[in-house]
Amino acid sequence: MALHPQAQVRLLEKVKDISSIKQLTTLFSTHSATLIKNIDRKRIILLKEQTVEIFKSVLDVYPAQVLGEIAFDDELSADYIFLVEDKQAKILLEQMLAFYISETHSTRNYSPLYKIVPIGGYKQVVELLNSSSQIFPEFVKRYAFLDDDVRSEILVNATLQNNQDLLQLFEQSNSNIKYLPCTPEVGLMEMIEAGNANTEINGLFNGASINIQRIISNSDYTSLNKQNNRAKAKDRIKHVVEKINSSTGVIDNDIYKSLYKLYCEQTYNQSLTGLDQLLAPILNSR
Repeated sequence: MALHPQAQVRLLEKVKDISSIKQLTTLFSTHSATLIKNIDRKRIILLKEQTVEIFKSVLDVYPAQVLGEIAFDDELSADYIFLVEDKQAKILLEQMLAFYISETHSTRNYSPLYKIVPIGGYKQVVELLNSSSQIFPEFVKRYAFLDDDVRSEILVNATLQNNQDLLQLFEQSNSNIKYLPCTPEVGLMEMIEAGNANTEINGLFNGASINIQRIISNSDYTSLNKQNNRAKAKDRIKHVVEKINSSTGVIDNDIYKSLYKLYCEQTYNQSLTGLDQLLAPILNSR
């Protein structure tokens, strides 16, 4: 329990080596986020409570989902837990909340405490939301913020195909399921390709020269053209971030934060109506 994270990883590697040499199957029980991040997901078994004192062994789970399950004991002081699909959604929602709270700070007398947790897939997000009452005390409000393509594509197709399993999954916590204004990378791609924010993007990083129009006009960018729009956007935004990183030395995570902050400013500077409709009922509910 008291091992330094690096020592935990070395211990795990040693146990794996011994197990291989002696042809053993070893069960390693842990709540350590460090170990969960450093093991092949195919080797993770999540013990999930189904009902009181009844547990199920769940295989093939994403580390983020496991971390979401076990990390919540440390988050009980938060007013809100927001569950999202992945790190891109987390960064976008962080910037949306920061922008909204900054713009509306004069109208409230408190600063909400919240934690945004990436889970690893829209079904996993909703499943965890549905079972979250077993994890959190009642005073911790829980919401899912899903990418827009879940609303505009996946649920539309589920309705057309009468996929009752999926529809019922969403119905269980329907009032606590919200949707981001875009699918994150798609939103960035559309903002960049529209060309309305070129000056702002070029000036995002002091002391560094960026020409975003040149980056997206190059064949290295335009050739990233998968048929699926989300897959295309992921490739193209990754390419843009790599180019900015090579020009500026700014780490990828900070580049994404800057781009999503700019996305919020471009989307909501003229009017807070959409953001207010999404966030005000949540943040004013306490």
